[in-house]
Order: sequence, then structure tokens, then C-alpha cells
Amino acid sequence: IFLGYRSFGVASAAYNYFGKSLAQLTPDEAAFLASLPKGPNNYHPKRHPGAAKGRRDWVLGEMAQSGWLTPAQLVEARARPLKTQDAPRRAAYADADFFVEEARRRAISLFGREQVNGGGYYMRTTLDPELQSAARIALMHGLEQYDRRHGWRGAWGTTDFAPGWQAEALKKTLPAERRSWQAAAIESVAGNTVRVRTARDDRAGALIVADAAWANANRQLRRGDLIFVEPQNGQFALRQVPAVNGALVAIEPQTGRVLAMVGGYSYALSSFNRATQAWRQPGSAFKPIVYATALEGDYTPASIILDAPISFAGGANGGRWTPENYSREYYGPQSLRRGLELSRNVMTVRLAQAVGMDKIVAMSKRMGVADNMAPNLSVSLGAGETTPYRLTAAYAAFVNGGRRIDPYLIEMVQDRNGETIFRADGRTCRDCG
Repeated sequence: IFLGYRSFGVASAAYNYFGKSLAQLTPDEAAFLASLPKGPNNYHPKRHPGAAKGRRDWVLGEMAQSGWLTPAQLVEARARPLKTQDAPRRAAYADADFFVEEARRRAISLFGREQVNGGGYYMRTTLDPELQSAARIALMHGLEQYDRRHGWRGAWGTTDFAPGWQAEALKKTLPAERRSWQAAAIESVAGNTVRVRTARDDRAGALIVADAAWANANRQLRRGDLIFVEPQNGQFALRQVPAVNGALVAIEPQTGRVLAMVGGYSYALSSFNRATQAWRQPGSAFKPIVYATALEGDYTPASIILDAPISFAGGANGGRWTPENYSREYYGPQSLRRGLELSRNVMTVRLAQAVGMDKIVAMSKRMGVADNMAPNLSVSLGAGETTPYRLTAAYAAFVNGGRRIDPYLIEMVQDRNGETIFRADGRTCRDCG
């Protein structure tokens, strides 16, 4: 049952209104929650404080009449002011949209959609808000900087400034996380002196000269171009949504707790979670799996591997496959440690051939990288597919002494009665009674 404050069920309401579990509620707080089913919006504690307190006091009277409170307890409870937390707002979770949606999907797989949406469950996640915000900022900034290094791609639309052009421009979806960005149209261009006018508040101003020069170096700015700008020291900075995308996952390697997850540049533009749903080639990030397999066998960090040209049948179009180092040079006999440090392709392929791809594929499965990679030598250079989520979890074993962890987002779930029905930590306590 919906009880307001983004709460379904009394356990959720107790947490959202008072920051407490059901067992911690005082009689006046419990009475307030009991008053909500009739109409949560009618008794909103911030918008209708008088009605909310009046309804709470009426419930307290009913509790006393039923023998649940003594007359003295009734007087004491009614005398207390109705103090609640601020209502949880969607904006407060803006940095964690991908995380929250992934947690919701996993909850549905555990309990079913009906129970998750209407069961009144309270769920405690592993999210670290500070790390999550830092992760979102870092990923967005990194993608924007990468995209900027590849030049201006041009306007996303054009206008002839006919009446109503602003309304049309405002239909273009902006990254919700970039609240200071605005849609704008270019009014005039004279070399790198560019004047723009914003669609939302009809402000006119100059584009930063350096930004205009950057854009003109790749694709000329023209009058009528529709672009994104950001106010900056009395001028406007030119902005563009990156064409490239990415993901970021932060996992506590000792426990598997997922502390932060960003599944893309902007949830508003695409809710596809590239951290958990995008199967991509890991490239050189797979090489440590190859070296770990070798070290588990007869190799040591000092073992010598030859870095020299090598070729195999079965290449593209019936040709031969000849792996090369990034530098396209070869360095002769090198230690295994050196090959991993410098991510040498040819050494990795030679090592994979000697160790055996069947063993490497088995190791990747044991570490959780993928369940069914093909035992091809190209896989040793990361030609298989996995997700950032799985690869990050696999890397945890390198930190925690070789122990595989199963990452999780939901730490604990309580039902509407406050009973714990799920706990990610499955260990039992022998002395807990």
C-alpha cells in the first residue's frame, strides 16, 4: 500500500518519514503512519502539517481507547510535535539512476515484480553516495574530454528564426545531469566571433572565442545552427553530447559490495546500462587472466618468453593471423613480469599457446569473466566478450588473495513487518542465539 514519501508499506514509510525501523518507532510516530492509508497526500507532514497532526492525534485517541496507551501516555504522545524527515526526492538519486534501476531489476529477479512494487519492502543497498557522485562526474568529464579531442561534429539542428523556433529547440533532450546547459541558436558568425541566442530565456551573447576556433577548425559554424551552450563568465561555452559512451563500476574487492555504478554518459539520454548489459571485448584488460593461468602452472614472474614475430593459419579471408605489438616492434627474450607490465601482445599470444587456451578459458570462467569463451588464441588479447561488471569482479581476486567474489547491490531486505527476508551475507552467527 502506498503511504506517501515514495513509500510502499509501513517498513519503507518508517524509514522514509523517520529514518527508523518499525521496532524503533515511538507511539506517536506509529500513529502517524497508521493515519496515512486513508490519504497520504491529504496528511502530508510538510504541505498539510495541521491536518497531519490532527489525524495522528485522532489515531492516538483510538489507541488509548483500545487499551494500547494509558491516559498519561496519550497526553505525552499528543504533546509531541510531528517531526519528519524531508521527503525523498528523485533529484536526490540523480547520480545513482543506473545503480537504482539495476538494484530494482535484481530485486524483481529475487522476489517478483508484484512484490517489489507493492510489497512494502525496505531494501538496503551497498551504494556509497560520495563515491557514486564522484564516479558519475569522472565518467561524464572523461567522455566529454575524449569527445572534444576528436573535434566538433556540427550542429544538432538548424533554424530560420521563424516565430516559435525556441519551442522547437527546447524539444531537444539535454543531459539531465548537465543542468546549466541550454539550447541556443547562432545569430551571426564573423570568423571566430560568434553571437548566440538561448531558446529558454532569450539571452544573447558571444561564444567563447577559443570554443569557436575549436569548432571552426573541424566544421564551420553557421547562422541558424542549433547548439548547446553553457553560460560562463558573461559569455557562452560551446558544448556537445559525446558520441562515445562508457561505464564505471567500483566494487569492494574483499566483500563484493558494489559501491558505485554508472552505466553510461547520461541516464536521461539512454537508460541502457553498459556496466551490466553491454557485452564488449575487454582487449588488454584480459591479459592478466592469461598470466594468472601461467603463474598457476609452472611459470614464474622470471620465466622468459620470446617477443618475436609469430604467425598462425586461420586469419581473415583465408590468410594468416600475425599479432603485433602496439609499437610494431619486437624486443626478443623478456621476462613474464616485463611482458605483463608493458602489455606485450606477441608475448601474450606465445604464452597462451604454451599454456593452452583451454586452461585460460577455464580460468576466465572460474573468475567469472565469461561462461563460454571460445578457446581461440585471439581471445588471449581480449577478443572474447564480457561486461565491465563481471571483469571488475574478476579483478577483485587479484587484490584479495585469489578469492572469487560474487558482487551484489542489495545488502538486506525487510518485509512490511520489519522481518529480514534476504541478506547478501549468508554467513551464520554461532553466538547470536
